[in-house]
Amino acid sequence: KAGYGTAVREIPSMNDAWYNALNKIDMEAAPDAIINSWWDFGHWFKMIGNRAVTFDGTSQNTPMAHWVGKSLITRDEKQAISILRMLDCGSHRAFDELDAVIQHPAESIDLLNDVILLSRTGAERRLEQAGVEDTEAVLQYTHCDPPENYYITSQDMIGKSGVWGHFGSWDFWRASMYNEVNNKNNIDGIKILMDEFEMSEEEADKIYYEIQTQDPNNWITPWPSYQGGTAGCSATEDMITCGNGLIFNRSTEEAFIPTQEGLKHLEAISIPTNDGLKIIEFSGNSVPLGAALIGKENSFSSILMSPELVGSTFTKLFFYKGHGSEYFEPFSYQRTVFGGEIFVWKVDWEGKDAYLVDEFIVQENEE
Repeated sequence: KAGYGTAVREIPSMNDAWYNALNKIDMEAAPDAIINSWWDFGHWFKMIGNRAVTFDGTSQNTPMAHWVGKSLITRDEKQAISILRMLDCGSHRAFDELDAVIQHPAESIDLLNDVILLSRTGAERRLEQAGVEDTEAVLQYTHCDPPENYYITSQDMIGKSGVWGHFGSWDFWRASMYNEVNNKNNIDGIKILMDEFEMSEEEADKIYYEIQTQDPNNWITPWPSYQGGTAGCSATEDMITCGNGLIFNRSTEEAFIPTQEGLKHLEAISIPTNDGLKIIEFSGNSVPLGAALIGKENSFSSILMSPELVGSTFTKLFFYKGHGSEYFEPFSYQRTVFGGEIFVWKVDWEGKDAYLVDEFIVQENEE
C-alpha cells in the first residue's frame, strides 16, 4: 500500500514544458546537432530531442562534468563558446591527446585553456611552442567546424549550482598537490611542494598542513551556489533595498549587505545596462557574497550568490534571459505549471551584436 500511495502521489519531472522545449529541437535542429546542459536530464534530451548530448547519467563521472560546469560558471562568453566547440568537436579527446605529450594534467589543462581561445593558426603556434609535434592530433578536437549546438539553462539548475560550479571551477593544481603529498610524511611532503610546485618552505608547510587536515573536495575547490531564490526589492531615486538584505546605492553603485558588524560590501554585483551587464567588484570591508540585481527603473528583484557566479554564463542566460549575450540566440522558452523556466539557446559560433532584452532597457523618456 505504501508503494501504491507513493506512485499515485508522484508528480513526474517530465512535463509539457520540457516536452515542448525538446520536441522543438527534434523538429528544427540539424540531424548532427548536439545538446549541452548539465547531465541530469541527458536521457530526456536524447529521447525527446532526438539528438546527441555531451553527457548524461551514464557519463556523469567523466571529464565533461568539468568542461560543462566551466562553461556555465565562466564570465567570459568567448571561453564558454570555445569550450562548447571543443566538446562538440571531440568531447574530452583534446585533453587526452595533449596530456599524452605533456604528461602533467594540470599543465595540460592550462595549455588547453589557452589553445581553445585562439584562432586555429594561433593555437597551432601555441602548441608548437609547448613542444607538441603532432598539433593536428589536438586541433582536430578543438578547432573543427562544429555542428549546431543547443544549450539549455533551466530552473532546476539553480539548486544544482553548487555541484556544477564545483566541478566547473576545479583547481587542477591543488588536486595535483593533494595527490602528490596526501600520503607523505611531513618532511617528504613539504619537500615535494617546494621542489615540484616551487613554494617557499613557509608556504609549503602551510599547504601541507591544510592537505592533511581538510576535506580534499572542499580544499581543492569551493562549492559556489545561489543563495535561495529571487527576492523582491523596493526602489527610490537613490536606493534599492531588497528582501534578501541587499542594499544598492544607485548614485555610487555600491552594494551592501547587513552583518553583525554593520553594513559591508559584497564582493561583486551585476546590474543590467542598455548594452548588457555591468559587473561591479569591491575590495576591502567585504563579505564573500555576490548578487544579481534584475530589472530596471523602479521595478527590481535580486538574488544572492557566491561571487564566482556573478556575471556567469548561467546567471546571464537564466536570470537576465540572455541580455547582452553575443553567442547565444534564444531558441525556445517554456514555463512549467509550477513556474519553472526553461531556456533553450542556439549557439552562434561566430558571435554577433549583443542580444538585448527589452525589459532591461531604459528608454530615454523613461529615465
